[in-house]
Amino acid sequence: MTFPELLDAALTGTQNHVPPGDAAFPPERRLLHSASIDGVRWLAGRPLEDPDLLPLPELAGPEVLTQVTSAAAARLVDIMERRPDMFGEWLQLVRERRLRVPPIYLPDLLEHARLGDAQDREAVVDVGGARMTWLASFNTDWKFAAYSNPEEQLASGSAEERTAALRRIRRHDPERGRALLQDVWRSERGQVRADLLAALEPGLSLADENLLTAALGDTRREVRDVALRLIRRLPNSAFSGRWSARASHWLRISRGLLAIQEPEEVDPEWIADGLDLRPPKGIGTATWWLQQFVAFTPPHVWPPNMADLIQRSDWRVPLARGLVESAEAYADTAWCARLIDADSTTDDALQLVSMRPAPWTPEFSRVLLERLPGRTEKHYAGVVAVLRIAPWRLDPSVLPQAKVWLDSRSGPLWLQPSLERVAATLEYRLAMRRELDITHA
Repeated sequence: MTFPELLDAALTGTQNHVPPGDAAFPPERRLLHSASIDGVRWLAGRPLEDPDLLPLPELAGPEVLTQVTSAAAARLVDIMERRPDMFGEWLQLVRERRLRVPPIYLPDLLEHARLGDAQDREAVVDVGGARMTWLASFNTDWKFAAYSNPEEQLASGSAEERTAALRRIRRHDPERGRALLQDVWRSERGQVRADLLAALEPGLSLADENLLTAALGDTRREVRDVALRLIRRLPNSAFSGRWSARASHWLRISRGLLAIQEPEEVDPEWIADGLDLRPPKGIGTATWWLQQFVAFTPPHVWPPNMADLIQRSDWRVPLARGLVESAEAYADTAWCARLIDADSTTDDALQLVSMRPAPWTPEFSRVLLERLPGRTEKHYAGVVAVLRIAPWRLDPSVLPQAKVWLDSRSGPLWLQPSLERVAATLEYRLAMRRELDITHA
């Protein structure tokens, strides 16, 4: 009996739709018997619409990862049923602790991931253990989890599967991952190159700078954008040193004022280092270049009052935008705090914070919660945008700080529901960690 037939019999009643089976048994028993068989087939990874008998498979390989506790497994069930917004983070926590999901939950986990996004499917592969790879081989819908060897998946999988495979390799062996990407780089199409380049993020280090520098000159914009994002995450890179030297030539501080020399012609080396020559509509060429000069320069080279100096210049809009982008791109917490404090750049800074991906570090989370209460009146839209995503991106360790703000009842009434959501979500995320850390101890 296929699943649609089983469902139809259950919904219409056994008097209207008699299930097949031994006529010696009443219809109700036959329905339950068929349901139990389909339940076992589901746990075995057999598609419910394909009842054909198959030969017995080989046994799954031995497990090497520790299984999460029953409390953590129950949390997974709750997440899949009620809190899908926590699914990706729970998987990441399990992966970081080198734990695995109990076998009984693997079919539901695979199906949930299949209907989710690529990052979830990627993480599921690492938390299912040997049993998941074995189980996924029986159902083509779960092919994304059927590769036990990521290098094999990188060679023969779909574009999405290959990107996931390269990330898996990078987590365990960054040098090997970089070498594999270099081997296939020239043969890949533009968007695939961009996706594979982004997969370098796990294990990112200065050893990747040469590859990222070469990607800055790629013919495809999406590849260049990924390279710019990653290369600014490298500490003390040659890239940041070159842009620091260029910026100091074009922007100088003299007698408390910012002296700006307008660039008139382009240097080919700027293009090789990521400069986009064509400005967006409505922005002048020199304005666009200066904005990028500041955006590519690490903010620590500027004096602490740079935002104020920019406001007294004739180029305040592009330079302020560039400084905000630089602080976010280089993940400079101190400068993010300064820009939120400065009224002239608060709105731009809060907008970029609202787009900053997780995870936010404990330091950045703490600094942000220190700044936000004082900005709610004058910068309503920016604070709302940050609080809309903060529950899932703040580090859970700042829960006491969030509760102090909530309990103070300071600020406008509209703020309270947002703060309550922040506190409740942080509590849920802390509970996830405690359950998994007990297992990990």
